[in-house]
Amino acid sequence: MIEMGDMGDLPMWNDEVRRSSPTHSPTSRADITSLTSKLYTTLPLELRTRIYNYCLQGPSDNEVIVRRSFNNHNPKSNPNHPFTLLIRHPSPPSSYTWSSDPTLPHLLPLLTPHNHQHPTSSTPSPSLIAAELLESYYWTRVFKFSHRDLDLLPAFLSYNWATLGVLPCVYARRLCVQIHPFAVRMRVPESGAGRDGHGAVRRREQEREQGKCEDAIRSLAWIQSSRTEVVVQFELDREAADYSEYAELSTDDEEFLLRLVRELVKLKERGLRV
Repeated sequence: MIEMGDMGDLPMWNDEVRRSSPTHSPTSRADITSLTSKLYTTLPLELRTRIYNYCLQGPSDNEVIVRRSFNNHNPKSNPNHPFTLLIRHPSPPSSYTWSSDPTLPHLLPLLTPHNHQHPTSSTPSPSLIAAELLESYYWTRVFKFSHRDLDLLPAFLSYNWATLGVLPCVYARRLCVQIHPFAVRMRVPESGAGRDGHGAVRRREQEREQGKCEDAIRSLAWIQSSRTEVVVQFELDREAADYSEYAELSTDDEEFLLRLVRELVKLKERGLRV
């Protein structure tokens, strides 16, 4: 049996805790930011990348269509916004809708002037976080180019978004390029070409289309990562091209197609995964 004597000289537990504990004040937003920054800077890049990949997940799939901007028909005339990135969202019951990819606009708040403080050893630069997020974005997406927008491929590979120095030619991991080598044909009867000049117009259009195809394939040489995979799809369907009345390819057509294939073989020999 425990006898309760005079406990006046004994300190109460709550009083002892109060005296030995530091004074607590409401946690400020600055304290939370500082703690978060310290945790962030101690994480290795591999774990930060996992966090970025989780943040970049969404309801859409990983395919991104690179399409010409609606108000810009010449990618060289507006180097800051030469193209738009489209993603598809499921739309019940069995279809989908296309919309602009919001990923890059969501990174802009990290680059606003009020975020441009001088980073310390415990505070990562917001621009560094944006750059690492952009790297993960390029790593985890499949960027697709239709033949219509084939001339956007060089502009995309060299695109320096927000001047962060994160270029798709370095960080993009999967590309899909569609080529219609015979989308425009220069085959017209000699009499018709001489009579109304349509042959010359068709010839110039053919040269322009061929140049677009060759420039796109040559731009793949800018890719600097051996882990980047490129799928090149040649569309030879006559119904999709402008030569349905011709059963056989001309010698010029065959030579042009072989030129494109030889360029791809050279890239493959240099180490490109194509």
